[in-house]
Amino acid sequence: ADQAILKLSTLKDWVSEVAEAKNLRGGPADKSFFDRAFDQEMNHLAALTKEAYSNMKFREAIVNGFYGMLSARDFYREYSPSMHAGLVKKWIKVQCILLAPICPHFCEDLWSQVSSFIGTTGMLVQNKWPDIPSPDSVVIEELSYLRKLANNMRSQASKAKKKLKKDPTAVQIQVSTKTPEWKTHIMNVMKESLEKSGEFLDNKSLAQSFKSIEAFKKNKKLAKTAMSYVAQIKSDYKREGKSALQLGTNFDEKALLETSTEFLMRGTVLKKIDVVMVEGDNKSQAEPGKPSFSFSVE
Repeated sequence: ADQAILKLSTLKDWVSEVAEAKNLRGGPADKSFFDRAFDQEMNHLAALTKEAYSNMKFREAIVNGFYGMLSARDFYREYSPSMHAGLVKKWIKVQCILLAPICPHFCEDLWSQVSSFIGTTGMLVQNKWPDIPSPDSVVIEELSYLRKLANNMRSQASKAKKKLKKDPTAVQIQVSTKTPEWKTHIMNVMKESLEKSGEFLDNKSLAQSFKSIEAFKKNKKLAKTAMSYVAQIKSDYKREGKSALQLGTNFDEKALLETSTEFLMRGTVLKKIDVVMVEGDNKSQAEPGKPSFSFSVE
């Protein structure tokens, strides 16, 4: 409870500061990927919060409508070169409305405090739920991908440091659009089972289906690796839902990475990032949506 109150107090202080800030950017808000991602993440969180309230799942409403909104704002202000005034105003409006059913007095006070800055009149309680367009699922997917990749890359860089005996300063990110046949088979069997019965095929039946795949005939040890892959899919499904059963991405992975190198290097000692396609390269472990890394010192 104390932590939540502290976050509310910090939020109010930040809103007061940003309302007086002179360095907010004007002009179009869709030129930068981080502008688009911030905008779409707000839309996404608003939709999730509305659904949670409709189903009386108030904990989920707070997770998405407060903590999720704070996380989206923090990510945007940390990695965007500058914050866009229109998007900041939208964030404050949406945050007040999403949180109002839980903290009505706090949100009403905050609303009146910055009404001239965000361009609103009247009381917050008189406003309707924000009329926000459906989120762009591709942009949301790109944002989630970059966040996961950045964390993974930092983790892999730490491991590479032990091997190289010093901090790596360059990394080659290897991407691929091809998934190994055996992984495609497993994913398709699991999705089919889920659609038909509402649950995944048991491991014994799944292992039986391996016999038709050429890769398993050539490599008997692959079955053990395959079962680890199955366990990972089930774990991801519990956490991410149906998106965990997707093979590949709905966006150009290489193009996104090439335009995001500055973001990926921030907070690291890396000075160079190369993004390469490794189709047909058996030495690389890259798969669609799961690039591999090769670190070096230059």
